[in-house]
Amino acid sequence: MPKVEVIAHRGAGGPENTLKAFRRARELGADWFECDVRLCATGEPVVIHDRTVNRTTNGTGRVDEVPLHRLLRLDAGRGQRIPTLRQALALAGARFGAYVEAKVQGNAIALAHAVVGEVQRAHGRVVVQSFDTEFLEVAAQLAPKLHLELLLSARPKVGWQPTLEFAVGHGLRGINLSLRAATRGLIRKIHEAGLRCAVYTANSEPTIRQLASWRANALITDNAQACLRALKSLGKR
Repeated sequence: MPKVEVIAHRGAGGPENTLKAFRRARELGADWFECDVRLCATGEPVVIHDRTVNRTTNGTGRVDEVPLHRLLRLDAGRGQRIPTLRQALALAGARFGAYVEAKVQGNAIALAHAVVGEVQRAHGRVVVQSFDTEFLEVAAQLAPKLHLELLLSARPKVGWQPTLEFAVGHGLRGINLSLRAATRGLIRKIHEAGLRCAVYTANSEPTIRQLASWRANALITDNAQACLRALKSLGKR
């Protein structure tokens, strides 16, 4: 029976998007940690979800207006710091990989160059995903062998067939769906196009069981421990 991979959303058991949370995900046995990446004011890719540092640190301001040296001094909770993408990718290995979500703010080209550069330096498994098609187009041109996946939060405005054609035509490896977009039939259609499918965010046991029965390749979850336990009970681990 095929294994369903577990992707720890922003890490596990620690302040979100911190090295402590990513290490904890590895300790629990997750297959991947998921992290969000943005460009700071000085152009480096840093790991943070929001446009501002207000919610997750003791600082204030927009990430793209704060230089790296100031970001690195902020407290991200429990003494943790905002990691650079390079620091986060250093945790990826052969068995524990990184799912990097590129957060575009009108800077798709610059972000693609920065992310691709860091991923090409990394030694472990890395998947790069984004909602932004321009970012994916540029990244695919820069590094045709890079493992890229498209994120979708709802039914695409252009329809499913053009979306599948975009993914295949640009050499993407997968299409990842929100719970509200995921159906058994759509996951099957993605597989028939030769693509992987991960679903986010799968936290409850009934949801995990349903998505496993629909043959999702991976589940992005806020509770890696519970997700691993549920999948093991289904023989999917």
